Amino acid sequence: MINEYVCGELIRALGFSGLENQVVAIDDFFITKEPRLRERNLVAGLQFASPFVDDHEDFDPMYVQHLTNRAALAEVIVFDTFICNKDRSADNLLLSFQDPTRKNKACEFFMIDHTEAFGSTWNEGSIKALAARDEIYMNCVNFDHVPPSMDSFEPSLISLEALTPDTIASIIDGVPREWRFPLGDAVVLSEFLATRQGMVRSILTKHISARGDHDATQ
Repeated sequence: MINEYVCGELIRALGFSGLENQVVAIDDFFITKEPRLRERNLVAGLQFASPFVDDHEDFDPMYVQHLTNRAALAEVIVFDTFICNKDRSADNLLLSFQDPTRKNKACEFFMIDHTEAFGSTWNEGSIKALAARDEIYMNCVNFDHVPPSMDSFEPSLISLEALTPDTIASIIDGVPREWRFPLGDAVVLSEFLATRQGMVRSILTKHISARGDHDATQ
C-alpha cells in the first residue's frame, strides 16, 4: 500500500493522468458486506482506495487515436522512468469511456496500480542500487505512441522538475503510521526520488539520441 499511496500522491502533485485516490478507514462490518473485499482477505483499518470506473477497458493501441488526453501519453514514460516501474502492462493503464455503446469511442487514460514501483518489495540496499539505473521504462506505452523527440516529453519533464523537496517530503510524511513505514525507509525513499527526479531528462535524451543514431544507419 505504501507504493500505491506514494505514487498516487506523486501523480496528483505532478498533475498527471491518474485517479483520485485516498486513504479510507474500513471496518469489519463493511468488509463482511463486500464479497470482493472478503476474497482479498482485507483487514479492518486504514486502506488505500481508488474509485471504481464502471465503463473501462485495458489499454489498447487501437484507441490511441480516440484518447481525449492523447498528448499526455508521454507522462506514462516519464513517470514510470521516475519511479522505476517495470509493470506498466495494458491492465495497469485504464481507459475510461464516455459512451458504453462505443459508437463514440472517445476515452481517457489513467495510470493505475503501482505495486511494482521502486523495485516492488524494496529495502535500503535494493532501492539505492535501482536509483542509479539509466534505463528508460516503457511497456504498453512506447515510441509507437509517443513521438521519440524531447519536445514530446518537455511538458511532462517541466512538471517533474518543478516538484519540490517539500512536496516530496509531505507525501512521504503522509503515509499512515499504522502501515509500519520506518523512518529509515522514508529517508531512503526520499533520496531515491530526488535522485531519479534529476536523472529522467538525461535518460530520455540518451535513449532518444541512441534511437536517432540507429535509425540514421538503417
